Amino acid sequence: MADRVSILCVDDDDSVRHLIQLSLSADPDLDVKCVRDASQALQLLNERSWVPDCVLTDIRMPGMNGVDLLLALRREAFDHDISVIVMTAAISTDAAERYLALGARGIIEKPFDVSKLPAQVRTFCCDHGMGASLPIQSALPN
Repeated sequence: MADRVSILCVDDDDSVRHLIQLSLSADPDLDVKCVRDASQALQLLNERSWVPDCVLTDIRMPGMNGVDLLLALRREAFDHDISVIVMTAAISTDAAERYLALGARGIIEKPFDVSKLPAQVRTFCCDHGMGASLPIQSALPN
């Protein structure tokens, strides 16, 4: 990969955030920053000093949740399109379809495999133009 891909991770769980940071930072082509909630993410993004290529967000967070963040990002005008990947432990086919319809480029189910996370994130962030047709990286119930 010629250029580094910048990722903003948003998760209220310190241990999950730490695992994501360690996993993604192991890939030299990924530049990772993490924050604990959607409000911090929006504050960082509104400063415009660093705009990521991709936001990896938990869905269930206190206050503003991941869906609220996804919707807020879709309303904002940034210099480039920011891909959004949602992470959740509670996934159903209906919920997955809703997240994709709202503009998520992908869904990663928790618990995630730390060894596969960088490749999953790169797939969703870097395969521009594929949008909601990208595969969901989870085992959805039948």
